[in-house]
Amino acid sequence: MPPGSRSEPLTRSVPVVILTSLMERADKARALEVEADDFLSKSVDQAELVSRVRSLLRLKRQASEGLSDCSEAER
Repeated sequence: MPPGSRSEPLTRSVPVVILTSLMERADKARALEVEADDFLSKSVDQAELVSRVRSLLRLKRQASEGLSDCSEAER
């Protein structure tokens, strides 16, 4: 992931899921260090992928709504 891409307002709330053939713990740790939201090793079950993406979208939406609620409360 390009450095700084998660700091841009337009991309901050986009969930990042890494799909890879790598399976080592160190690979997963590295992916999460670069701000990936999830990590799946191939072969990926389609239902699992869809469930994880939906979950990430829900969490991002809730976080975003929480931030906007906090901003409104400060006014």
